[in-house]
Amino acid sequence: SELAYGQASGYVNIPAQSNTVTVTPSGINTTVLWEQTVNTAGSTATTYVASSAETPRFDAFNDNLSSTSFGNTRLLLIHAIAGGPAVDVTLAEPVTLNGSLQDAGTALATNMAYSTSFGAFDLPAQNYVVNVSITGTIDTLISNLALPLDAGTSHIAIIHGTADNPAALVASSQTTAQAGNGFVRFVHAAPEAPAVDVYVNDSLIAPSLDPSEPTKHLALPAGEHSVLIRVAGTEDEVLSGNLTVVEGEAQSLVVLPDGDGATVNVFPDNISGVNETTAVASVINAIPDSTVSVGLSNGTTIGDAAFGAASSAASFEPGSYVANYDLAIGDESGTLQTNATTFYGGVYYNLILLPGSMFNPPQLMVVPTVLSQGLTSAPGMGSMTIASGSMSSAEQPTEAPMAEPTQEQAAEVVQPVSTPAPVQSADVVTGRVLLDPGANLHLRQYPSADAFSLGLAPSGTILTVTAREGGPVALVEGDEPPPEAADYVDPATLLEDEDADLIPEETWLRIVYSTPDGGEIEAWVNALYLDVRDSKGDLQRLADLPIFGNNVPGEARNTAVTPPPIPENRVSAIIMNLNPGVSLNIRRTPETGGEVLERLPNGTATEFVGLIMPDEDGAQDWVFVSYSPAGGGVITGWASLLYLRFEFNGRSITLDEMNERGLLEEADPELRGAIRGGASQATAPTPDPTRDAYVAEVNLNPGANLQFRLTPDATSESLNLIPSGSRLIIDGRTPEGDWLLTNYDGQSGWVAADFVVLSFNGRFVDVIEVPVVTLPEPEAEATQAG
Repeated sequence: SELAYGQASGYVNIPAQSNTVTVTPSGINTTVLWEQTVNTAGSTATTYVASSAETPRFDAFNDNLSSTSFGNTRLLLIHAIAGGPAVDVTLAEPVTLNGSLQDAGTALATNMAYSTSFGAFDLPAQNYVVNVSITGTIDTLISNLALPLDAGTSHIAIIHGTADNPAALVASSQTTAQAGNGFVRFVHAAPEAPAVDVYVNDSLIAPSLDPSEPTKHLALPAGEHSVLIRVAGTEDEVLSGNLTVVEGEAQSLVVLPDGDGATVNVFPDNISGVNETTAVASVINAIPDSTVSVGLSNGTTIGDAAFGAASSAASFEPGSYVANYDLAIGDESGTLQTNATTFYGGVYYNLILLPGSMFNPPQLMVVPTVLSQGLTSAPGMGSMTIASGSMSSAEQPTEAPMAEPTQEQAAEVVQPVSTPAPVQSADVVTGRVLLDPGANLHLRQYPSADAFSLGLAPSGTILTVTAREGGPVALVEGDEPPPEAADYVDPATLLEDEDADLIPEETWLRIVYSTPDGGEIEAWVNALYLDVRDSKGDLQRLADLPIFGNNVPGEARNTAVTPPPIPENRVSAIIMNLNPGVSLNIRRTPETGGEVLERLPNGTATEFVGLIMPDEDGAQDWVFVSYSPAGGGVITGWASLLYLRFEFNGRSITLDEMNERGLLEEADPELRGAIRGGASQATAPTPDPTRDAYVAEVNLNPGANLQFRLTPDATSESLNLIPSGSRLIIDGRTPEGDWLLTNYDGQSGWVAADFVVLSFNGRFVDVIEVPVVTLPEPEAEATQAG
């Protein structure tokens, strides 16, 4: 309830059935904005995004909440700008991935259309800074969007708003814990200190942690761990020590102010009282030399806490409440209150009291952990009756599982329900599609690579795994199995011991794919392309899966998803290795002076036609490709091999492997590129004025303006006012680096360096890198001689 524009709820456990969703203005139940039927499937996590006021509806996107490797995070990108152009998402700053430096301009996603998603894909936890731009142009919709992605967390970055006023929303949820894990939330509660990076066992877990964004309760293996806290983006150590994680227990590690430095305390989070219709909260006090007492406007007393301590947990009914807190700092005391906050059942809340500053009062921050939130968790919904559509075979609602409590110094602590997604039954096995970002997995009608494809599941999709391939069975009840059934031998019976398992590439799995439009596809997929996990998040032994008749065809039910086009054996040439803002020339002839027919950015997919092999002198390789523009037609031409990588049916492939498979066609060097079917030839590129230039972005409060002065002096004549967010080309600086020379509205003048952010080709730089401008010596004033 009370979901504002640009906000996201947590996951809510909903029965697997056909549901009617009704959307009303907050607090007005008599006015219905729209109603929509959504079909929810068991053991899946789905995010519903409403993005168009003209045609209000929810679009469904599948999330992946399976466990991640230690130190890894997960990212899903969603384009939700209704009527907006296709976009590319590229790195604005270089990062290191798997030991390889990825330069600024590297594409994370390309040509994303409205209401489509990309991912989810796993990455090392770190701070990613990205640009969102219109595909095929240098026009940036969102610049330098910071995405500090915590480990053990699934992040959904939603680009929304309008093309003229775009915005970004990042919704996050902790991923499924593995057996033997405990749970830790990391909190930075020293507002005057810089953001920090938190390392556990030398792996970055919480990048750029600041007081406004504590982490989720992250799953960590039980045992002793080393913790290192550094100033964000540096090697400067702030604190270090050890942390003990206990299986099934939850705690918060909080960085507290300590004079001019910082210290760390660890507080247990007792969630034993949480259920679907009850909320639980406790208080952590991070204000030095203070005590606080916190209560809610419904009369609930949350608790008291001195500095560096936490209160006991208090249970209360869901509702929209104001939190009142009596605060004593030294000899002064007073009562403050928060704005009204909606508290839900099934959620544990850390109420963290942060210090104020000269201009800001202390702040009571409300940080939720979703444990078992369901349809009866909203205020006033505790006794509601769940109504469903006419789906005859829908599963009945299941109660959220509660972990058994454990004792620790009289404080009852239980394991959080680690995944705030719809509740899974005990024996559900899932498989996450393991393909390159942007690739899709064929869902086959029978367990064979040559079988008809019923549809495609994008990389990162979570499928429900029901069985593995068995022998043929009778397709009509009462009939005898086919004769070849007698020859079937279960390969699991041939394994040497119980620790051995079936070979994935030789094993076909029966799966169910819940499509975004509420239907499903039951089909066969090869186990090589799935990360198969049991209901606890541990790796599933394939041999332990039940068998299913290999002559039973798959089928699509209640979905508009259509089979992919045939043929499928296709080699793609994907453009890579380009600098930011640079496009690859597709030429008519295989030479650097050949006529340019098209220019394509990083990440663009073309079809591989043939290759000119290098000669004895090692001449440059050229690849003949075919490109189909979105506006129609076909462009064929030559591209440099240096800037291409290859995929075969959505999987990365090397030239050597292409040669072994007979896919490496040799192209005739006399072959000429062409433009057909109404496609347009590339025009000469417009020079980017910001390329190889120092750029200053005015960094002021919204609505404020920066003085543009005649000379580098605060008392100099003001030539104009420059709005916040404006970008300026910088021509030089004063020797002291406090003023920058630029042009604005046809005039040359100076701006103060303290109020701008400097960059060079998308990389942030210090003012000292800008060349110094030689200033004219002031002329001596004339004097009168007597």
